[in-house]
Amino acid sequence: MFRFSTTPGVRLAAMARHIGHHLRKLCIPLALICAALTIRPAAAATVKYDLHHLGGNEFTIAYVIAAAGNDLPIHEFSIYFDPLRYADLRLAASPAGWDSLMLQPEPALGSSGMFDSLALSSPLAAGRSQDGFMVAFQWIGAGQPGAQRFEVVNPADLSVVGFGYTSPVAAVPEPGAPALLIAGLALLGARAARSHAARSKHGAAIHAGGAMMLAALALGAMRPAAAQAPPSGAGVQFGVLAAAPPSVRIERMTKLAEQRIGRTLFRYHYLVEVRNDGAPLTNVRVQLTASGDGGTVLSGIVPVGDLGTGASAATRQDIVFTHDRAKPFVSTELRWRVIADPTGALARLDPGPALAGVDADANGIRDDVEAAIAELIPDQAIAVPALRVASALQLEILARTADESLQAQVKFEKSLACLVSRSADFYQIFQTVSVITFNTRERLEAYVRHKSSLPPNRDVDLSGTCEPEINDEN
Repeated sequence: MFRFSTTPGVRLAAMARHIGHHLRKLCIPLALICAALTIRPAAAATVKYDLHHLGGNEFTIAYVIAAAGNDLPIHEFSIYFDPLRYADLRLAASPAGWDSLMLQPEPALGSSGMFDSLALSSPLAAGRSQDGFMVAFQWIGAGQPGAQRFEVVNPADLSVVGFGYTSPVAAVPEPGAPALLIAGLALLGARAARSHAARSKHGAAIHAGGAMMLAALALGAMRPAAAQAPPSGAGVQFGVLAAAPPSVRIERMTKLAEQRIGRTLFRYHYLVEVRNDGAPLTNVRVQLTASGDGGTVLSGIVPVGDLGTGASAATRQDIVFTHDRAKPFVSTELRWRVIADPTGALARLDPGPALAGVDADANGIRDDVEAAIAELIPDQAIAVPALRVASALQLEILARTADESLQAQVKFEKSLACLVSRSADFYQIFQTVSVITFNTRERLEAYVRHKSSLPPNRDVDLSGTCEPEINDEN
């Protein structure tokens, strides 16, 4: 047995080989962590805020935005306000050279309020900061106002080039990527020491897995939290149901998407769920129209399909509309209609050109309209005033003089008042009766002539509007 003595040079060579062995193990983990540390969002920016309580639920927030020293200049940025926490947003201050505006929250659409500021000439250069932005608001949430989502925007195409959350000016910084790197190296070193005796594939897999986890942690530390969309608005009801079969109602509206397509213009995608509690319906469609100047319907009539009794179904395509958020959102300017192919008595409506149609029992109502009301409204307490409305509408289109038009209008207003007192769905029923009465172009034009002949101001005594009933009048 021979024993060799080791010289200092030999010991140094062995140590070098040992160190080199472990450095090779750390090479891939270090590369992953270093790569993660270099990944960051484009146009990185920070927005600091200083909150001031003015008393009650009134607050102001002053903002300072800073561009990172090695990034692109900032031309435009936006800060968002949760519609369930902020109200009555007001622009309190804006620095020279910046065009700032406020958009109010729209709870009905689930849309956040927005502060937006656009550099008019020179953008905020890398490494520079800008103060002088201030917003006043009413706080309607719980606790105290806190961080808000912000976006750095390219004004040319409104693409988001940076995002994050505001932080208070006196905020204590959270542990950053350097701290995670040190912790990761320490963990890798400890694992390397533990696995020194067992150079197996299993040990190598543990090292690789730990390295990947640390790389992910480092990446998360450097990347701002993803911009969260406002609540989806599922179940939010807006607009007016202008017309639908009496057994049909809009059960739910679900917002699928909200996209900013102009500085103050937003596009919305909705699915609408419809329920039918009456006889089966075929080829059901949902239609949306807009009457105001702030909204435009892009895809306003979409299919639902057949609806059986007691069935619910959502539109097969999106309802798409835009709204200029610089203008107030007036819910009643959006009108919904549920349309189905005629069945039963509706399919047998008189399509002829004669205004009077067929009235075999001479009770003042076209026979086809009377049959449709009897089929659609089985409750006699509601069907009777609906028939009275139909009789009045028939008189209006048959009126030949201004005096006859006025008498027909008085009867209509009294009949409608009776319907209002009998049913909470009076408007939907009135719309349905109107549609089946004015089912041809000639009848609709006669109704328009009647309305134009009425005096602008008139008083109608609506007392006792439900008596006598229609059979007593005719």
